[in-house]
Amino acid sequence: RRGGRVVAGFVLDFLGHPVVRVPVTLERRAGRGWRRLATVRSSRIGGYSFRVAPGTYRARATLPPRFSATSATVRARAPR
Repeated sequence: RRGGRVVAGFVLDFLGHPVVRVPVTLERRAGRGWRRLATVRSSRIGGYSFRVAPGTYRARATLPPRFSATSATVRARAPR
């Protein structure tokens, strides 16, 4: 069940400018690997967000044909 937890960020180029309308895929840790859950496009300011259940996640932005960038791993915890 998804709750009030959100994985969010911005896609920026090397100069800190937003990269707009690129696919951003949410991945969840699955054993030793990662499972793709959902894909959105970055906004006009480069932002993205996903509502998530507790777990370990990362986001991957892809600019075809050859460039992609992966976020740091983040952990969404269950409420106490």
